[in-house]
Amino acid sequence: MESILVMQCNFGESIARVSDRSDKGNFEDAHILTERMASIGRDLQQILAGLASKPRLSLIDFAPVNQAAMNLMQALKADPEKLAAAQADLARRFMGVLQELTEEIPDETLDTSSRYSDPAWRDNPFFDMSRRMHESFAGWLMDLPETTPGLEENERKVLRFWFKQVTSSLSPANNPVTNPRAATAYLQSGGKSLATGVTAMTKAIDPKTGRLNIAQTDVNAFKIGESVAATPGKVVFQNELIELICYSATTDEVHTRPVLIIPPWINKYYVLDLTARKSFAGWIRDQGVTTYMISWRQGCADICEFGWSDYLDKGLIAALDFIRKRHDTSVNAVGYCAGGSLLASFAAYQDQTSNDSIASITLMAAQTDFSHPGDLSVYITPRSVELLEAEIARSGGIMRGELIADAFNLLRPEDLIWRPIEERYLLGIEPEAFDILFWNSDYTHIPGPLLLDCLRRLYMQNAIAAGEFEVFGRNVGLHDINTPAFVQSSERDHISPSESVFRGAQLMSGPVKYLVAESGHIAGVINPPGSGKYGYWSGSGVKNAHSARVWAALGTHTKGSWWPEWMEWLEQYSGGTTKPKKLSSRLPDAPGNYVRERYIDG
Repeated sequence: MESILVMQCNFGESIARVSDRSDKGNFEDAHILTERMASIGRDLQQILAGLASKPRLSLIDFAPVNQAAMNLMQALKADPEKLAAAQADLARRFMGVLQELTEEIPDETLDTSSRYSDPAWRDNPFFDMSRRMHESFAGWLMDLPETTPGLEENERKVLRFWFKQVTSSLSPANNPVTNPRAATAYLQSGGKSLATGVTAMTKAIDPKTGRLNIAQTDVNAFKIGESVAATPGKVVFQNELIELICYSATTDEVHTRPVLIIPPWINKYYVLDLTARKSFAGWIRDQGVTTYMISWRQGCADICEFGWSDYLDKGLIAALDFIRKRHDTSVNAVGYCAGGSLLASFAAYQDQTSNDSIASITLMAAQTDFSHPGDLSVYITPRSVELLEAEIARSGGIMRGELIADAFNLLRPEDLIWRPIEERYLLGIEPEAFDILFWNSDYTHIPGPLLLDCLRRLYMQNAIAAGEFEVFGRNVGLHDINTPAFVQSSERDHISPSESVFRGAQLMSGPVKYLVAESGHIAGVINPPGSGKYGYWSGSGVKNAHSARVWAALGTHTKGSWWPEWMEWLEQYSGGTTKPKKLSSRLPDAPGNYVRERYIDG
């Protein structure tokens, strides 16, 4: 303990020495800067008042979080040496920062946040110290669950997740007093930057719920059917749940067996049909494959009682039946995220009942074994499901899209919450146009029974991996799947972790080609040829590998998009060639009507 006291004394002396360097900053008049800082601080109180409308955390069960934090504290208290070591570690980190600052040693380490890219975070001593101190504390806090003995792995996971929320919220970039970009903008604009931000924040607060709807992108920069979801085609089938889109052929010949894409229902389908350059559906069509896409209807009173079986019957099976009648053949089915989980449950049912609707399945970033789920699992406890069920009842049987968006935003707090807050409300900058964030902001309401089915049967019971997932009165599981499968995962996927996807692939009985893409849940999938981004690992032996990491280490790494390798695999199940069928329908042109429904209309 004596060494800690010595460090604390040196800590105060170091702060004084750092203060002596304040005249070396970028601001020439320290008196004006001080006055402006005080003014900014007063305006900050207005911002904090507006932020009282924080995301709805009342639906989250915090009992496991509190218990994990209590267990961590008790573990440290029970081991004085470990507690002293943790205190000394934090003091040592702070002292190291202060030592580097007083000796004007540049920070050579890689910051944990890209929000500190502005040179002023390093050139100005005040902001440099704020940044380094926060980074040191954040690193220490995030390491604490890992270095504390006696915690269960799930407790460590819960603490890591919520400690990330804490450290992200405490970043000096979130405060105009300690953010050099905000301070400079305030000085240069005579205060207009913060005034503009406060006005924008006021407009973004929902008067009914008090929720702050953070502007992540310029929603007016894109138009559905023109700049996104713009691949030409027709809606060829419609019922109360789906519109089935068939895209116009661009080749003289097409394979006889079409592709049917099953997107998730949490967001709109057009993540798979973004801009022309990024359209997965458009690229498949250009390879000479007739391509169909399911467009799910937004949750509303008409479908508020729909659950998993309804999405199978009126969604996937309805689409398969239509395609069978039109082409007299089975399909190659492609499921993304939750759409892949739905597809896997039907493939298991199909193979158990000797159905032949699907010739092959492709699962992209889709969990089927939930024994190692992603960060979403920190929300899912029996108590939280009860809270959600009550909220769904209050909302007329619908899980409102903004609540789901809040939960997903917390998975990436710096990028989806705090960076937009900094840009919009501290700097007063209008949001830029970004297609993926436009799609991310176009969230949907979901029928309550469907959401509860997903949470209970998949996340909590892991029923499809256990062979206990009920489909039309039968218990089915991954072991029933004999249909050839292509399973894609992404190494940094925080929603469908590669290890979880890998374990699902191992449980299938039929032939499986497994692939791991670089990047995350979206960019790992939407990586068209010619983009020059990311690569992937491929190989064989997925059924016998110990883990996804071991499998990737033994696999072959290829630079560029994985789409061509997938298409090479798909061709063996695509049949011969024929003339494309003409698209004639009294229904709307693509992208149809369901995709145009906005959550604010619900």
